[in-house]
Amino acid sequence: MKILIVQLARLGDIYISWPIARALKRKHTNAEIHFLVRDKFHRALVGLEACDKCLVFKTQDVIEKAIENPDDPTIELAQQLDIIKNEDYDLIINLTFSPVSSFMCYYLQSLKTKVLGYTRNIDSS
Repeated sequence: MKILIVQLARLGDIYISWPIARALKRKHTNAEIHFLVRDKFHRALVGLEACDKCLVFKTQDVIEKAIENPDDPTIELAQQLDIIKNEDYDLIINLTFSPVSSFMCYYLQSLKTKVLGYTRNIDSS
């Protein structure tokens, strides 16, 4: 089983997510647990033994490419997400309460993926 935990908020929110990762590892001992975090906070996962892989979302690159390419402002975002989507997760847990993270989780899921946490697509708002 492959699990992605999306935590794009602040530094402290990543540390608060540690017990969730540990509990998931206890429940799914053979699971591979990945975190998706913003680039400036990725070091907050150092020492978390339950995290098998840290995926870094490069926010600044997305913004810069959007400014450089106003005709196609999402090209960098799509490139970053496509790399992550190739991981083919069984479970995605969105711990970030934002429309952007909700969109990202929707984009990353496949037909077999279960998504938990904050979502903007269930209530259509």
